[in-house]
Amino acid sequence: MTTTRRGSPGPARSGRLVRPAPASAALLEHARVETSVPHLRSLAEALGKLGYAYDTSQSASPGPPYWISPRTEKKPILEFALMVHPGALTIPMDYNYGRLRATGARMEADYRAAILSARGRQNVPFNVGHHFAEWEEGAYVTALEKTVAWVIAGCDDACPKAEVISFRELDRRVRQ
Repeated sequence: MTTTRRGSPGPARSGRLVRPAPASAALLEHARVETSVPHLRSLAEALGKLGYAYDTSQSASPGPPYWISPRTEKKPILEFALMVHPGALTIPMDYNYGRLRATGARMEADYRAAILSARGRQNVPFNVGHHFAEWEEGAYVTALEKTVAWVIAGCDDACPKAEVISFRELDRRVRQ
C-alpha cells in the first residue's frame, strides 16, 4: 500500500501521474464516494485515524479519484486507484509487467495509450505505481522515464497542458 500522512516532511515519492487539464476540475469535485465495500470502509477508517490523506492500493476502471470515506468526515480519504486502460496488459505497475514477463517497450506503449485514453475521458488523472527496481535489466524504469519525458514534451502535441505531479499535489488540488 502506498499512502502518505498529512503534513509529513519531504516530497511524496509514492508515484507520479498526469494531472488533468483544468477542464476536468469539476469532474474531480464530484468524484464518487465508494463506501459500500466493507474493506474500503475499514481501510478509510484506519487511514483516517492514522492521519493519512489518501490511498493508492486499489485498482479500478478508468475514472477520476474517488473518496473512500464520506467528504463530510473530518478527514475524508481519497483513493488514487491504479487503472487498467483498454488494451493495456495490466495495471500500470512495474511489478505486474514483470510477473507477466512483458517488455519495457510494451509497458511504454501501454502507458502512452492509457495517457491518451485518460485525456479522452475528460482528462482523468493517469497514475502509475513503480518500485524503481532494475527488473528486466532496467527496462521498466527506462519505459517510465521515456513516458514521463513524452508527457512533459506534450505527448506529440496531444496533451500540451499535461503535468507530471505527485499524489500529494493531486490530493491538494482535489481538496481545494
